[in-house]
Amino acid sequence: MERYITEEQIRQAEEFTRVYQSFGEEHAAAREAACLAAQYPAVLLPIGEEDLFAGRVEYGIVGFAPKNGEGFGYYCQDNRMREFVRGEGRKELRDRTACLLSFWENRCSRARTRAAFPEDMARALPEDNLDAPGAAFPLYRMAGWVPDYRELMRLGIPGLKEKIRKRAKDAQGEQEKELFDAMSQTLDLVSVCAKHYAAQIDHILAEDEKAPSEERRAQLLVMRNSLAVILERPPRTMHEALQLAWLYSLLAVTMDYGRMDDYIGPFYTADLEEGRIMQEQALGLLCSLWTLIADTSETVHGRIVIGGRGRTDEAAADRFALIAMEASRRVRRSIPQLSLRLYEGCNPLLMDKALEALGEGRTFPILYYDDVNIPSVMKAFGVEKEEAIDYYPFGCGEYVLGHRSFGSPNGLINILKVLELALFDGVEIISGRQLGPRTGDAEGFRDFEGLYQAFLVQCRYFFHYLALQQELEYRIAGEEAAYLLQSILYDDCLARGRGMFQGGVRYLGGTVETYGNISASDSLYAIRRIVYEEGMCTVGELKEALRADYAGYEELLSALRRVPKFGNDDEGADGMAVRMHEDICRIIQEEGRKTSLASYLAVLINNDHNVRLGRAIGASADGRRAYAPMSNANGPTAGWDTQGITALLNSMTKLRTDIHAGAVQNMKFSRNMFREHRETVKGILETYFEQGGQQAMLNVVDRNELEAAIKEPEKYQDLFVRVGGYSGRFVQLPKEVQLDILNRTLYE
Repeated sequence: MERYITEEQIRQAEEFTRVYQSFGEEHAAAREAACLAAQYPAVLLPIGEEDLFAGRVEYGIVGFAPKNGEGFGYYCQDNRMREFVRGEGRKELRDRTACLLSFWENRCSRARTRAAFPEDMARALPEDNLDAPGAAFPLYRMAGWVPDYRELMRLGIPGLKEKIRKRAKDAQGEQEKELFDAMSQTLDLVSVCAKHYAAQIDHILAEDEKAPSEERRAQLLVMRNSLAVILERPPRTMHEALQLAWLYSLLAVTMDYGRMDDYIGPFYTADLEEGRIMQEQALGLLCSLWTLIADTSETVHGRIVIGGRGRTDEAAADRFALIAMEASRRVRRSIPQLSLRLYEGCNPLLMDKALEALGEGRTFPILYYDDVNIPSVMKAFGVEKEEAIDYYPFGCGEYVLGHRSFGSPNGLINILKVLELALFDGVEIISGRQLGPRTGDAEGFRDFEGLYQAFLVQCRYFFHYLALQQELEYRIAGEEAAYLLQSILYDDCLARGRGMFQGGVRYLGGTVETYGNISASDSLYAIRRIVYEEGMCTVGELKEALRADYAGYEELLSALRRVPKFGNDDEGADGMAVRMHEDICRIIQEEGRKTSLASYLAVLINNDHNVRLGRAIGASADGRRAYAPMSNANGPTAGWDTQGITALLNSMTKLRTDIHAGAVQNMKFSRNMFREHRETVKGILETYFEQGGQQAMLNVVDRNELEAAIKEPEKYQDLFVRVGGYSGRFVQLPKEVQLDILNRTLYE
């Protein structure tokens, strides 16, 4: 992010603040509508020279958004503002920024949430500095919005306004009347933004000195027409539909774009069949949209889902899905995160096209298997099949029910750190601080079961506060705003006359991100074998070895590393992973039931936190040295799966999929394997899914290519890799993340 703050950004922030201050606390929906009008179109950027759709944005230093870099709801980019105030810019601008900061730093939604933490919660959940001492951390955001894009396409903006108008006739009380009036005003704002861009196009077309080429002129006229349609009626063409979806999602800050083949596929097919567009033209539209999404600078969002059961017109959707994969093949960026849902009997061309793209080194599509996921979502979320069929992966791999549920991942936990606390009576090795409850001196436990139960007590302590924190953040969000643009396209909000977090959404759940799971289960298994079964050392000696990072304990280190590890289809190692997985997921659900949340579930994901959190933890009993990366999501520690791809997949499929809200499985294949043995790879993946695999994220690279990219990054700017639940340009990743990816087992 550009750290310098312009006078125009300060002026816009001052106007936003003035509007906010003009409303009392009791007028949440009206205040939100007015603040959005102060925000848009002021923060909208001009149409790019090659854009085929209108809509770019640079959010202000204060504003309203479900998720901004430093908060949610009414946010304040306080770190950026403090840096500017301390800098050397114009004193007048720095003083004005300081004035804004003094107002917002304690009034933004994040600050209000933190201020509402009871003392015991604040002690258990320190601020979200993942490099600081701590086992669990809060995350201040509202992420995972999947509005009803089909409803948006069916009704358009005028139709949604009419729907709200009819519902407002039956409004009960002032709160509902205020909500519906604010919703209508906010839809008017979408029209204002469409007119803003239409006027910009008119200006470009009228310029004499910089007149666009005939080709560009034609593109701008198509864009101008689609913007006019937004004001008058629902879309009828692919361009109109994509323009409406893009502009709405940009203003609502959804950052995820639903089952696009389901709601755009029929427009695409009709355009083709009626001769309004050629396939290559449609592909150009998608490439432009993909670029716009990528230019938002997000990394872990930008999900577009294709494939899967339950689509309205499967043939049209599949037709669109194929060009969507081709667009991801051509546009080499970290997002959109194209995700393909497969199932038994689906169009075989989808899998073939996916493998073609992945085999060329693309990181998309991510693969999901409906015949595992739909029953798993039914069980985990407690819903019927007709709702589970609309499951939607977002972020790094969490699931939500499209336009029916919300389950923002608002907390994370380092499971390996929790095991360390169980060994050291709640004390962290590095800092010597008491982070967890006292569960007893591990040297006094009579057997492994005593240690394991202490570990679960430590887990429950943190999950208890993480669940309460999730509930608290939703309460603050609901008190402050109705989240108008989001609520309009979520089931039940209109019917109930309530905003998303004011009792409107059908299922308001939560999720907690868990990291280092397999490192923890491998450590538990090694302790059971080496300490309690073989008696090679005592618990006290193990603790001393961990404190010393194994210096002077090389023989013990070798013994611990020889113990079988998860990922090798070993009954003992996998059995421990299964037991721990089920216990952790159970405890999270139990703690969620103590709150008002509809569900509270684990997500076993990874971004780069296996590396980042690993830097904040000492040596572990699996043989990992201090500060080294932990295991990645549901996979083994890098390089510790040594028995082949079949063994790895057998291990992965032993972990239950119906007790959590999403998991990540990363695998690394050589380019040669994809080139020379494509059918073998296809067979491996199909067998994996049939045996219970729910998801696969593939890296198709060669080791020498990764090594060369580290040495000569300037030559490998287009090398993208899957880090965990997101993709990144390899040469821009931190060195330790690059090495973690390099050290993962390569199957060839």
